[in-house]
Amino acid sequence: MSEPQKLTIDQSLLRAEKAVKQGNAVVAVKIYKAILRQQPSHPIAKESLLKLQKELFQHPSTQADKSTPLRDKSQKTQDFQPVPANSAKTSAQRKWDALVALYNQGQFHEIVTQTTALLKQFPQAIILHNIQGAANTGLHLFEAAIESYQRAILIDPEYFEAHSNIGNALRQSGNLIAAIESYNRAIKINPNFAEAHDNLSQALLENGEPLEAIKSSKRSIEINPNCAEAYNNLGNALQQNGDPIAAIESFNRALEIQPDFALARLYKLRQQAFICDWGEIEADRSLIPELGVSTGMVTPFSMLYLEDNSARHLKRSELFAQTKCKGKERILAPIACPLEQPKLLKIGYFSGDFHSHPVMSLIVKMLALHNRSDFEIHAFSFGPKIQDTMREKLVNNVDSFHDVHGLEDQKVAELARSKGIDIAVDLGGYTHNGRWGILACRPAPIQVSYLGYPGSMGAGFIDYIIADSTLIPEENRQFFSEKIVYMPHCYQVSDNSRMPSLVNVKRTALGLPETGFVFCCFNTNYKITPQEFDIWIRLLNKIEGSVLWLARSNRWSESNLKKEAQARGLDTTRLVFADRCEYSEYLERLAKADLFLDTFNFNAGAIANDALWSGLPIVTKQGQSYTARMASSLLKAVDLPELITSTKEDYEKVALDLATRPQKLKSLKTKLITSKKNAPLFDTERFARNIETAYLQMYAKYFADEKPEHLFIKEHKID
Repeated sequence: MSEPQKLTIDQSLLRAEKAVKQGNAVVAVKIYKAILRQQPSHPIAKESLLKLQKELFQHPSTQADKSTPLRDKSQKTQDFQPVPANSAKTSAQRKWDALVALYNQGQFHEIVTQTTALLKQFPQAIILHNIQGAANTGLHLFEAAIESYQRAILIDPEYFEAHSNIGNALRQSGNLIAAIESYNRAIKINPNFAEAHDNLSQALLENGEPLEAIKSSKRSIEINPNCAEAYNNLGNALQQNGDPIAAIESFNRALEIQPDFALARLYKLRQQAFICDWGEIEADRSLIPELGVSTGMVTPFSMLYLEDNSARHLKRSELFAQTKCKGKERILAPIACPLEQPKLLKIGYFSGDFHSHPVMSLIVKMLALHNRSDFEIHAFSFGPKIQDTMREKLVNNVDSFHDVHGLEDQKVAELARSKGIDIAVDLGGYTHNGRWGILACRPAPIQVSYLGYPGSMGAGFIDYIIADSTLIPEENRQFFSEKIVYMPHCYQVSDNSRMPSLVNVKRTALGLPETGFVFCCFNTNYKITPQEFDIWIRLLNKIEGSVLWLARSNRWSESNLKKEAQARGLDTTRLVFADRCEYSEYLERLAKADLFLDTFNFNAGAIANDALWSGLPIVTKQGQSYTARMASSLLKAVDLPELITSTKEDYEKVALDLATRPQKLKSLKTKLITSKKNAPLFDTERFARNIETAYLQMYAKYFADEKPEHLFIKEHKID
């Protein structure tokens, strides 16, 4: 017989129908697959192939030699005879439909149970192996899933769907390199398999290869131009490659195809915030409250700067955790409580940001100050291997540094368990480099969220969150799934050994006026909204010769902010943008400003700490959620509650008062400089002792077989 691809499609269809009538299902399947490689959307070939795959397990196999897992092709063909297309559904077909229904309901355990029984009767039914693998993937039992897919491939080495599904299991487990190899194997078998190209794009993006990801997404779209998911993935790749405008266009295309695509809507809004395209954000303002609450899962972090609503932030986190981490807690057996308390509590800090990063600039000294008589400190790094001065300090400041980049979630959890980690402290949460899947596997009996993710993770595998009474007052506990650890003064640790650059740069060298008043906000531009920007422009118009000093996040946001200022009647030369620089230079630079103006929905965090350390007062408006209360917590810890406001009107009033009363402002700056010696915010040693007290109390409850509860840490003073 001639090769199917040398025939016309109509001729190939006739050959396939003839093969079915002759009982040669395997030949028919190969012909239909060959047609679909040429025309992936061919309706007859798709429908006929699906029907054959469903029917291939309708007759039980004869008793084969149990020592032989697979029989030869002639046996396989004889045992799996298709029924005529117009016949009523067989018992096997009804069972298959039931399995599909169970899968759509998320009943993965039941699928594994039923397919295990069915495969004893139909050991060579590849679709049974495939759906069993998919169910195991849903349960995060990735090794079992891969074994199921591999059994399908042993039956049909050209079963490209199984190769792609192996890639899915590997990617979800964190093994991106192997996942990419599996997707490429699927594509080699069937170059027109759009789903594999799309999956490959996601894996490449997660592996830090946006250019290659763009190519894969575009190939997927060429094959299937009406796939919203492919446009969404292309948008993410374009964004990571530094092209937000093209990314927004791609997200818009995804929404044209699927208007209720919540993730695409969020990603579009995120990019518009990134470039300060406020008009487009306002056009979608009415949709924001329901995003991730009733319209499908979204990434929780990106919603924090779009609105100030603790209840909805919690719901988004809960849905995200349920979707992304379902079943992972059951992968490893529960950790048995030891019979004796350990002499040293082993604390594991987990992060993808062990390099120059705001969180690390805060925590680096505390790691060195932990009392080694009571604690052993481990760091688990799953982020990029950026070799800089900060990483060198971090490695030196812990007892054991574990580079687990590239390891699966389960393997990292197993490593932590093998090291005897008692308390796992997650420093990332749902941020860009976070690996929440590791924490879902329970690397430690006690698990804590701290510093990196500014809100509740809504996950049953996180026991505690470290905060304070300003950050999470009693009435807001309902918006956190974790138990709250209340630190005595402030949730945020500081490094009181940080030093500004000794090079004194003149204001004019930074583009600032020599004598004019300098308002400042070094928060990332995406945190800025029209609410605070309106106030800032009014302040500039009232204070002659003043300027607004902003961080230069990207050229698009700079251009849009200038347009917004111009639309409000301000000369755009009064907006000054600061380039990125070395940390010590940045600390020295902060001292050149007169007053820091905070953003509302998402306050300054580590930047607020740096500003106060540099003697720069901050005016903030306290909101409801964690991110809208961070600066308030810091200001209380340096005894400057008068700079905390509760309304936009008071925010503007306080800022204007300080800008027009130089002696009052000078007094505040002097107070800040003096506070570096005694303010709780800047007492790193005291904070280290306080957080150690928290760790000891957490472990005492665990050892006594008590459930986690809110902890109120008493002050620890250093003599």
